[in-house]
Amino acid sequence: MFRVGKIRILLLSFCLLMTGALFSVSAQAPTDTVVHESVPERTIEYNRNLLNPGFDFELKPTAPGKFRVMFDNNTEKAVVIKIYDIIGNLLINYEVSQQGEFIKEFDVSAFHTRLFVVEIGNSKYNKAKSVISG
Repeated sequence: MFRVGKIRILLLSFCLLMTGALFSVSAQAPTDTVVHESVPERTIEYNRNLLNPGFDFELKPTAPGKFRVMFDNNTEKAVVIKIYDIIGNLLINYEVSQQGEFIKEFDVSAFHTRLFVVEIGNSKYNKAKSVISG
């Protein structure tokens, strides 16, 4: 009985010794490792021209399966109107090159969905809105 107790004590002390050795090795950082402190970001930087606060458009349902798009094109670049269904399929791609006030009624009655996402923009900006056509 004394022998079994002595073996257990020896095994336990060996385990503690090995565990202590492992902890002391893992707690030490290698000398060639450089530790950087993380600094949280406090600001967000972006190009101010990305958002054009001067551009907006209006969507208005006019009849079942139809809606009107209205906006003022004050840029020299062509503006593209893209109409998507709710799952992201491009249904209509329409380019507007005229400057000034633009009004157009789109007929979407041939499509099975009634909820559409309309994206209007060019290479400098874009804006998207959704519309339900009655």
